[in-house]
Amino acid sequence: MNAKTADIKRIVAFAMKKAKESGAAGNQKKHKGGLKMQEILLSLHSEYWDLIKSGKITYEVKKKRPRNISFPFRVFVYVAGGVGVVGKFDCDHIIYKKENMPAILANGSCLTESELIHYSRGRRLCGWHVQEGSVCEYETPIPLEMATGLKRPPASWCYLRKTE
Repeated sequence: MNAKTADIKRIVAFAMKKAKESGAAGNQKKHKGGLKMQEILLSLHSEYWDLIKSGKITYEVKKKRPRNISFPFRVFVYVAGGVGVVGKFDCDHIIYKKENMPAILANGSCLTESELIHYSRGRRLCGWHVQEGSVCEYETPIPLEMATGLKRPPASWCYLRKTE
């Protein structure tokens, strides 16, 4: 069974369980070392997904970061415009609360410092690090509802698995 088939089966099983147990406590996938890997759904435009796949983006810039999450965590990528869930990557750390974040993030985000300052609107930014070698693109996108049980994608990101 290939990685995509295994992901689809796991995601569909989660969606079915979620429908049956709305609000039930978290289901988390075990990863090496026996720890539990938490999962997030991230909405992106296709050009940013292409840059992540190519390795040009090493930090995905967001205004908010997940709270109480263990590293690494799995990020499933939904491409905006109804394309669907197109792939995944692991995030092994997040940088935040540093002075001059736009200058730091400009290096790994394919955005200029001035674009980051404009995006932040004076608020703090954080950079989700794309773990090297963890990016995986599916041969065909998975429809959002089938992949997650959600009818609408998140504006930015949402938890797929509840954190403990």
